[in-house]
Amino acid sequence: MKISLCDSAVVFGLMLGLASAVQAGNLVTNGDFLSYSGTTIAAGDKGQLSDHVPTGWSISNTVQYSALDTPGSATSSTGGYAVYGPFADPAAPYTGNFIQMDGDSRYGKALSQTINELTVGHQYTLTFQQAAGQQTNHDGATTEKWSVSFGSDTQDSSLYSLDSHGVGAWESQSMTFTATSVSEVLSFLAVGTPNGVPPTVFLADVNLSDSTQSAVPEPSSVVSLMIGVAGVAGSYLRRRFKAA
Repeated sequence: MKISLCDSAVVFGLMLGLASAVQAGNLVTNGDFLSYSGTTIAAGDKGQLSDHVPTGWSISNTVQYSALDTPGSATSSTGGYAVYGPFADPAAPYTGNFIQMDGDSRYGKALSQTINELTVGHQYTLTFQQAAGQQTNHDGATTEKWSVSFGSDTQDSSLYSLDSHGVGAWESQSMTFTATSVSEVLSFLAVGTPNGVPPTVFLADVNLSDSTQSAVPEPSSVVSLMIGVAGVAGSYLRRRFKAA
């Protein structure tokens, strides 16, 4: 059966309707941390987070014990402190930079970003990758996690419990938050024990999407879908009528 030019246009319209029903993309700016202030960090090195603030993000204080890492730099002390290895990069297909923070309560700093144009009452799904480690030349078991806040709601990531010199492999995390305002502050605070060891937490691949919008398409998307389906059905019936 041949498909006419008219039918192709109808199918294309249907595809557009389907595309418009798909949820919006990442609401987080610079979730791969590739853009940042300060001088360019060489590949395989890292830079103090206070001097290389990721674009779109802010830092609560200027404590030094945190860094913006390029792939392959977790065990390097160039530009920041090194952790024990072997330490892999975040899971593929992610190819961005990542954050390294000391979880010592005396030095913890929040990395935050204001998310705008939210819909009150909608649920938002946050996903990211995390890993953990311990600074070289230190000994003792450690624990590490992220304390994640979205507005007034705070949730903890999965907890690492590492042996001395241990490495916590990258793992995916998912959290669901409900917007109570059109703007909410998303923040990540490194939390670890014990102080002075120090416990280190890593962050990469931050993504926030409107899961309510994904589950329930907007009325305009539903209309587009209905028009597309009706067009395809009408075209099919016309061909059948002419062939009779």
